[in-house]
Amino acid sequence: MHCCFNASLMLRHIEALTRNQNSHRLNNNSPLMKNTRVIAFATQKGGAGKSTIGTHVASALCYLYGYKVAMLDCDYPQNTLHAYRNHEQQLLQSDVAFQERLIKQGVTPYPIAISSVEKAVEAIDTLAEKEFDFILVDTPGTVNVVGLSELLERVDYIFLPMEPDMGTIASTMSYMHILGNFTRQQRPESNLEGFYAFWNKFLKAEKRTVYTKTAELFREKGYPLLNSRVESLVSIKDKRSTMFPMPEKELGKLGLGSLITEILELVLGKGTVTPAAHSVGIFRLWRDAGYAIGALLTGVLADTLGLGAALAAIGGLTVLSSLVIRRRMYCLPAPDSIDTATGGCTRPAQTFRLNSTQLVRPLSPHPFWSLLRCA
Repeated sequence: MHCCFNASLMLRHIEALTRNQNSHRLNNNSPLMKNTRVIAFATQKGGAGKSTIGTHVASALCYLYGYKVAMLDCDYPQNTLHAYRNHEQQLLQSDVAFQERLIKQGVTPYPIAISSVEKAVEAIDTLAEKEFDFILVDTPGTVNVVGLSELLERVDYIFLPMEPDMGTIASTMSYMHILGNFTRQQRPESNLEGFYAFWNKFLKAEKRTVYTKTAELFREKGYPLLNSRVESLVSIKDKRSTMFPMPEKELGKLGLGSLITEILELVLGKGTVTPAAHSVGIFRLWRDAGYAIGALLTGVLADTLGLGAALAAIGGLTVLSSLVIRRRMYCLPAPDSIDTATGGCTRPAQTFRLNSTQLVRPLSPHPFWSLLRCA
């Protein structure tokens, strides 16, 4: 009863919260992100890890790097992405720790849409109207599907996970041969800029000849192979989540960090600043500028009005800043003390909906540099 109560509170908790936090992120009208990029993960055989890797990439882009992300599940009949989200939805209804973790993260989980391959282009266009930075598409594990050719022309980049066995390598090369006919160079009406294979389930104990000979064969055929190697470890699946990112340190350890970096460099260009890094940079600029301005003002006041006046000004500014913080920044009350109407705060609660669940929480903290533009 108590868990269900908290879940209903939570699913009155994050949309306005996130709407406020997302206002500090970059959108597609910013100089850093102008167009929605459509990325697909594809293979010709099941079990290659495209859904798992796609989920890790989407969660990192959204929750770690601040991009506005959506996923489209076209992998019928498994609809693996939708299954992942449904499982976490059930946890959200029953697990208090899971609820609190989502509230603490303070970011609305990205949407996961389901579509048949035949209607995938229409689904992508519908999502693109909502100005997502990235739409990640999970394609079916076969090429014998009606509508696949139209889908391949609609996406911008395709990434193909490849395991170190001859069957998967041959299947990947066969798929890449097909994809070569769908690029913009071959079809002016196509959006497909490029397609890239990368090693998944990389085994350090595997003979190096498998990797070196495959790389040589790819170069000979003109098929691009990324440098990233995603390792075959249990945590890849155990820490897969559509609502939370894997920590950056673990992403790097597993090779997912370098894969995401390569994807961003290919899609956005080298040296691209992520929205999260941009926001942190602005915050640090104002914070460090405050140190310098404060020191200069203190010196001027001390010289003109005396040391006592300078100390009084410092004390006054400190009191003023504490009043601003008292009004604008809030801590989350304990779950059993959250008021159903206001979240236990004197200001209106922020709401967040995730399908049938509703979360409630007080207003989220703001970086000090953003306070002047907050109502």
